[in-house]
Amino acid sequence: MMRNYEGARSHYRKARDLAPSDIEIRADFAELLHYVGDLEAAAAEIEECFRRSTHPPVWFWAISGIIRLQQGRGDDAAEEFENVPAKSWRTLILLAAAHALRGDEVRRAHCEVEARRLQPRVGPELLRLVFPYQSEDAFARLLSALGPAA
Repeated sequence: MMRNYEGARSHYRKARDLAPSDIEIRADFAELLHYVGDLEAAAAEIEECFRRSTHPPVWFWAISGIIRLQQGRGDDAAEEFENVPAKSWRTLILLAAAHALRGDEVRRAHCEVEARRLQPRVGPELLRLVFPYQSEDAFARLLSALGPAA
């Protein structure tokens, strides 16, 4: 699957520059930056979104969590994902990866089971489609959600 990361980065940057007060565009840009591995810029963007919003949308917590996960900050990532009230299978997989990073196998396994209950096809192939990481190392961190047998 071919992905045009630099083209996407350019388009999101232009959109953000044209509408700097649109925090949803900024949050989307933060998510993209995280997928291409620019974690410092991604964290700065999502933090700016929270700063500008008195009532941030729930999905901002998921973006913040996924950035923290890739920064290797498992405790912070888990805390961010816990702020999402109705967890989709995607949020549960991310939370499982955060617990794996924290070394909490019991919670990791619980989140994986819940994610598979909601989406029985959870596996490396589906995760690669849903989470378009440019780096194999970043994708490997996400695969930790599936436990040692994956």
